[in-house]
Amino acid sequence: MVNPVAATTRGALRLARRGLIGLAAALVLFALAGWVGSSIARNPDWREPDAGIEIMVETNGIHTALVLPASTAITDWHDFFPPGDIANPHRPYSHVSVSWGEREVFLNTPTWWDLSPMTVLRILGFGGEGLLHVAHYVRPAPNADLRVLRVSEEQYRRIVGLIET
Repeated sequence: MVNPVAATTRGALRLARRGLIGLAAALVLFALAGWVGSSIARNPDWREPDAGIEIMVETNGIHTALVLPASTAITDWHDFFPPGDIANPHRPYSHVSVSWGEREVFLNTPTWWDLSPMTVLRILGFGGEGLLHVAHYVRPAPNADLRVLRVSEEQYRRIVGLIET
């Protein structure tokens, strides 16, 4: 005779095991899709112009930002992001770092290990609240996480227009 409690327990364990395998597979596929997608060149024929405006691209391994000169002939970012709004407004800020992302991820995800699967599922299913993150820098120096890139004035105007809207 089959013990109904043991059969129910085995069924529940089997279901839980399948659920965990499915969740692990979904996370692996998500990471794989991100890796493959980021490996495909979006604009492979682009070449850095000989003249233009130097910007920087920075990352902390989680978030990516554009580091832009605080003032150019095209725009003065101090008009949009006044240094008076930050703790030490009197430093000679030469650049602003601008990035955009989902609010929960920006505020509560300093590392990938802090990213909650429920947060990912919520964002994928329902979206999230956008957040603009701005920081002020004094003469940032290129390094492994901060790369210099020159763009044409027209490209820079388009970047400015996208940030301003």
